[in-house]
Amino acid sequence: MTVFTSSQKDAIYGNNNVFIEAGAGSGKTTVFVERFLTILRDNPELEPKHILAITFTRLAANELVDRIRQKVTCLEDSDPFKKKVLSGLPSAKISTIHGFCHTVLRQYPLEANIDPHFQLMEPNYATFYLKHSVDRTLEELFQTNHPSLVALRRVFSLSQIHG
Repeated sequence: MTVFTSSQKDAIYGNNNVFIEAGAGSGKTTVFVERFLTILRDNPELEPKHILAITFTRLAANELVDRIRQKVTCLEDSDPFKKKVLSGLPSAKISTIHGFCHTVLRQYPLEANIDPHFQLMEPNYATFYLKHSVDRTLEELFQTNHPSLVALRRVFSLSQIHG
């Protein structure tokens, strides 16, 4: 049985939203799993899909789901809590901030004023398009002698600006 610190207990059993930040090997995943299951045990009307958990990486999100599954798998097959968690886990909202935003934008593209058929940009393209946008904007500023460019030129050389 795991022994938790007072801070970990606060995170597990508290009634508020929780942000868990700690170094590697400190028990973040274990605390999260306990928090997730405690919320479901203490609120029988909730399903796993009603809990939002944001992580920094997909790997961490997958690890959380796996650990929840492992923890619940140890329960008796006749335990209704086990069935509830295992059947609801695929619809649990455990993801990265990017994944969560993608889901929200997919559900509400018109409200977000974006193309309903948008696609996520791959990271290698993001750098290219960022540089292209900056270059295009600078070219427009160069042509108009825009006041913003004048201020920028006071701080940086043209080669630094155009990069």
